[in-house]
Amino acid sequence: MPTRFYFPSSGSPPITPGFGTGWNRTTGAVQRPTSTTKAGTSMAEGIAMTSTATSPEFHLAAQFVSPALAAQTISGTIKGQFKCRENNASFNGTLAIGIRVVTSSGTHRAHLLNGAAATPIASDATTTPPEFATSATNRRVQNSAESFAPPITSFACNAGDYLVIEVGCRDVDTGTTRSGWVTFGDNSATDLAENETSTAADNPWIEFSGTITFQGSPTRGQVSFAELEVPSLATRGRISFAELEVPNVPTRGRISFAELELPNTPTRGRVSFAELELPGTPSRGQLSWSELELPDPPTPTRGTLSWAEMEFPSLLTRGQLSWAELEVPDVGARRRRRSRGGSLSPYRKLKPFNPYSASEYDEDD
Repeated sequence: MPTRFYFPSSGSPPITPGFGTGWNRTTGAVQRPTSTTKAGTSMAEGIAMTSTATSPEFHLAAQFVSPALAAQTISGTIKGQFKCRENNASFNGTLAIGIRVVTSSGTHRAHLLNGAAATPIASDATTTPPEFATSATNRRVQNSAESFAPPITSFACNAGDYLVIEVGCRDVDTGTTRSGWVTFGDNSATDLAENETSTAADNPWIEFSGTITFQGSPTRGQVSFAELEVPSLATRGRISFAELEVPNVPTRGRISFAELELPNTPTRGRVSFAELELPGTPSRGQLSWSELELPDPPTPTRGTLSWAEMEFPSLLTRGQLSWAELEVPDVGARRRRRSRGGSLSPYRKLKPFNPYSASEYDEDD
């Protein structure tokens, strides 16, 4: 699933690493947070990036730091949109982007763009677009090959690393009076369109083609009801983590009781149904379903019944269960009995089950 980041015009980042070494000029650059959710900050142009005698020259306008990452490998491509402008066509400015990974202390770990080089990516064309217009206009993220989907250099992040996205411009002007600007903010209901013509005050963004996960993110994958206790939910079919909030369960794919924290249940080693202490059940040690007392289930009393067809509060559904294998206190029961010829005779009504009776069932004669 693609992951889109937004770029607010204010706010404090979670950490403040040094600026990337590929920028020629960082004077006046600001540090802010970036997130996959909008903070609602107003649209505002960043600092003026003014040319010098250096050509080409990379100017940093703002550095954005993500929330702490989960352990993962980041790969794929990026795309993005920002509104930019220059005050003179001779500035020849184009949008420049640098993305890297740092540790929680801000120590650099890897550059993710431009073949892992420190130099930011930017178009080197001097035509408009991709060169800035003299009024704030939408521009695509692209590299020197003018690709709108620059590749990411795959990198394995550690848990607690941070993603750093740096935004600025490249210019080839050797004068000292011309400047360029990039607009930041995220208070619009609409993101900037994927074009180079829009002048709307919409949200700038960068999108990774793959899923970026953060520490504390919910996990995804398939889980069956037979493996997970989900209070107050129907016990049929399958659900995915995308459809269910499972707090504090750091797992992917299928999970067993041994991998799940159940209230008041030991959670080390393998835990089977026979070993579980179920609330309200006076049992310890090994426990079979035939030994369980299930409180007054309002269920039908004929034939074979599957767990998926029964509602037992606080119990999971698992496999097929026949009445011969289950004691259901205080519920009128019917049972098949064999005739002398060995065939099944019609149902005969039985007395309510008495758990203290010497026989399994007390029949009406």
